[in-house]
Amino acid sequence: MIDYSLSVPSGQTNVTEAVARAARLGFSGIELVAGAQSDELLGRPAEAWREALETADIRCCSVRVAIAVGESNQGDRRAAQRVERALHAAETLGQKTMVRMDGAAWLGGGSSGHASAQFCQWLTPLADQADGLGMRVLIANSGFLASARAIWIFLEMIGRRNVSVAWNPLSALQIGETAAVAIPTLNSRIAMVELPIARETPPAGTNVPA
Repeated sequence: MIDYSLSVPSGQTNVTEAVARAARLGFSGIELVAGAQSDELLGRPAEAWREALETADIRCCSVRVAIAVGESNQGDRRAAQRVERALHAAETLGQKTMVRMDGAAWLGGGSSGHASAQFCQWLTPLADQADGLGMRVLIANSGFLASARAIWIFLEMIGRRNVSVAWNPLSALQIGETAAVAIPTLNSRIAMVELPIARETPPAGTNVPA
């Protein structure tokens, strides 16, 4: 089954209307895009989203959080805390909700291989935490993981089946990579396809969890 989800900022003041609007447009779910600290998804706010989703009879397909790692130990801890907050929110929103890391900006310098190894070390405990909750963690095809080959090597390196890919065909084209290369390479590890287009009518929005 394919779900079409509309990306929605998590800081919406009218949660009920934001969810109802996605339902009116024909989407089967939403993706909550977390704010700067992800704090707005903890506790009561996440419960409010869940109640609105249940009323509209659609689901939260993913929680999206931007991260940047490698600059300092303190910065890495803050990034990990953001992902942990997103995991807790996803647990409240529903068992099948995924946590999607929007890019993986590496601030530590060095080669792409070095960045992948360090990112793997940082992500592994978070992936294990997500697995304990029955969730998948998604990485995007961007930055040092822009190519399908780089992503595949990273997935083999981390060795966690709950780490999957949110694949954006436009990001792939920016490095000269086509779907004919990326999709056979990544295959079942693609859990979401992002299709950013102007209109908000399915399959717009949009994210298509596999």
